[in-house]
Amino acid sequence: GSQEQIRFLSGGDFDERSLSSLAEVSQGALVWIMEGDERSVLEATDAAGEDALAALDGHAPLGMIAFDCIARRSVLGEEGIRAEIDRLAMIAPGTPVAGFYTYGEIARTRGLRGFHNQTLVVLAIA
Repeated sequence: GSQEQIRFLSGGDFDERSLSSLAEVSQGALVWIMEGDERSVLEATDAAGEDALAALDGHAPLGMIAFDCIARRSVLGEEGIRAEIDRLAMIAPGTPVAGFYTYGEIARTRGLRGFHNQTLVVLAIA
C-alpha cells in the first residue's frame, strides 16, 4: 500500500536535477513540496502538546517528554527554540517538561503509519 511520508530536504543539485534528504525517498515516488516557517512550527508545538494532554482523559500530567526532530531546530533558531520550550510549559503549567532532538519520529496517535521528519512528538505521563 501507499504511505504518506514527510522528509526534510537537506540540499539539492540543480545540474543533476536531484534533491537530498536525510531519509530514504524511493525512486519514482510521488512527492509534494511543503514549506513551513517559525510560526507554523510553533503552532504545531501547541497542537502536539494539547494532543498529548487530551490523551490523558482529564488526568493531571506528571510530566511531558518532547521528541523533537533536529530539522525543526534549523527552522526555529535559538529564539524559536526558547519559544517552543516556553509554549510546552504553558500548556500544562507547573508540569515538568524534558526533551531532546531526534533524527525521525515514529509515534502516531491517528492516521497512517510512517516515519516522518520535521515533526514533534510529545508524550504526557499521568
